[in-house]
Amino acid sequence: MPFKSPLTFDELRAISARSPAGSDGRALLWEIKRLQDRLRRVAQYLHGGSSQYGVIYDALITELNGEPAVQDWCADHRDGVPLGMQRNPADGVPDA
Repeated sequence: MPFKSPLTFDELRAISARSPAGSDGRALLWEIKRLQDRLRRVAQYLHGGSSQYGVIYDALITELNGEPAVQDWCADHRDGVPLGMQRNPADGVPDA
């Protein structure tokens, strides 16, 4: 099933105006804003073209590894090894 079209800032603002403070809807809107901010950081890194060993890259990887969705994905697809780390096939221990 495909996703619906993304909501615009104005659409999100209108939903917020209809949602009372403390509601589940308001909590979901804050989560959307937090995730949008995270995506902006990714875009900032990609646009900047800095080396993968740069400070921005390291901060971004740290932030992404703190995301529950990324942690779940790493558990399912990387045997729990966080982003930015490689698995050492010889001993099964992640390498930094």
